Amino acid sequence: MVCQSIQLGDADENCCRFACGLVSDLSNFMEKNMATYANNFTDSLNMVLKSQTLQLETKLHAMIAMGDLCLAIEEQFRPYLDESMACLFMAAESSLVPTQNPDDEETQCKLRDAIIDAFISIIHGMQPLAESDQNVLK
Repeated sequence: MVCQSIQLGDADENCCRFACGLVSDLSNFMEKNMATYANNFTDSLNMVLKSQTLQLETKLHAMIAMGDLCLAIEEQFRPYLDESMACLFMAAESSLVPTQNPDDEETQCKLRDAIIDAFISIIHGMQPLAESDQNVLK
């Protein structure tokens, strides 16, 4: 149901934002148990991040949800890392496009903050994997 709400983002952005918030809340509550549902959620969140029609505000919610999901499932996020990072890099590039509208400028600042937060969440979520790799090398 939540994935369907996210995927309906083009039809109802508020519903999509709410669904992204639910993913964040579920991730924080379920922690590692969220890995069972990660495939569906990451696919849906990446669709939002790749969308050319959704507003930046909606993408902000998706980035936060992606970071929360990674923090929750930690090293189990590895299969989704490459595509998620590619989406975040695309968002980072788009945040550098100059704007003339002051409202858009504020939204771009929020976008940059959300991108940084998502990167930090992914780094912290993947940290146990990096530590286990170091232990193997010793």
